[in-house]
Amino acid sequence: MSTDEWTTVSVTDAWRAFCGRLADMGAVIEGGEFPQDALAQAEGVRFLARMTALALQQATDFSDPDFPVIYRLNDDATKWAGPNVDNIYLAAAVKHPHVYTLRGTTARSGGFILQTLTGWWGEERFRIHDDRSSSVFVPETDGSIAITIGGPEQPTNWMPLHPDADCLFIREYAIDWATDDRCAFVLERVADEPVVQPVLDAARVCGMLEQAAHWVEHTTVFWNKFEAQMMRPLEPNSFGPVFTAPGGGSDIFYGNGWVDLAPDDALIVHVTVPVARYWSLQLYNEAWYESLDFGSRCTNRNNTQVHVDADGVVRFVIATRDPGTPNWLDLAGHQRAFAHFRAVWCTAATQPRCTLTTIDAVRDLLPTDHPVISPAQRIDELRTRHAQVTRRHRR
Repeated sequence: MSTDEWTTVSVTDAWRAFCGRLADMGAVIEGGEFPQDALAQAEGVRFLARMTALALQQATDFSDPDFPVIYRLNDDATKWAGPNVDNIYLAAAVKHPHVYTLRGTTARSGGFILQTLTGWWGEERFRIHDDRSSSVFVPETDGSIAITIGGPEQPTNWMPLHPDADCLFIREYAIDWATDDRCAFVLERVADEPVVQPVLDAARVCGMLEQAAHWVEHTTVFWNKFEAQMMRPLEPNSFGPVFTAPGGGSDIFYGNGWVDLAPDDALIVHVTVPVARYWSLQLYNEAWYESLDFGSRCTNRNNTQVHVDADGVVRFVIATRDPGTPNWLDLAGHQRAFAHFRAVWCTAATQPRCTLTTIDAVRDLLPTDHPVISPAQRIDELRTRHAQVTRRHRR
């Protein structure tokens, strides 16, 4: 139903139509392009619920560029599009020719990237108009920063706002979970008018419901196909060649991996430490492209969270149960998982290599001085991880 068609029906009819479109998504995820095992279907229904909550929040409360509000686009609960769990993803509605000021503090930031977008990934109209790293902006001596977005070019702390841009997208990096903190960004429109938002009417609500329904339908189907396309050329229990993404930064490298293990299997992933300020290995579920539970399980590790052996190699062990090694990645009840290797601000990337073995044989394939992690140590690690994720996302 088009936006024009929404305006010809009552707002309650629009709500019923919106709910009908959500109901139809149940049949979509039961289709052949989505896995049908019990865990995958449970995750799929949860994914639809999460996307519906996010879509309604975006459309009803955060879609007015005259009164922009920065909101969380992806976090430890609302996960989609293969998120980097070491990022805080934020967004806000913007519109040319408005001018905005983005204020925050970089005193304990791990860095950030700002982008101005039109539409969402996978839509025909999607565009990335501008992409700028925190390194090009100049904070005050106390770490506070003010960045102008739009309007005439300025010598420092400015980025343009394309006439078609409708979103400011922010990635904040939390590289060291113990010390890095959020920038506490606030976005303000630089203008005197309008001062108050217009009174709500039925046409606006109908438009919000159309926006939210489209988001759920598009996001569910597009990212399933996107992940499947990346997995298709991969052999089980291997990583493809490391690459830079077309249109992305030349210092950002990716590697895609496909894990398919029996309950007693283990996959050792050997990564020679790259020359990079930040790098990581992370696991994702099949079809929904969500990061696996990283708040209560070790499903990811970055360069501040790994043990490096004396030969300069990090040896991750991916397995369904704890092998007692420091770099364990937990499959969180899955047999299959998609894996991402990332290296950012990187001048020399390295290629992950894989060895398939059993959990009982892992220790025989590791250096003799590779540490042993006791059950008590693992519990302490998980408690610390949970506290750090809660501090970052739930305050």
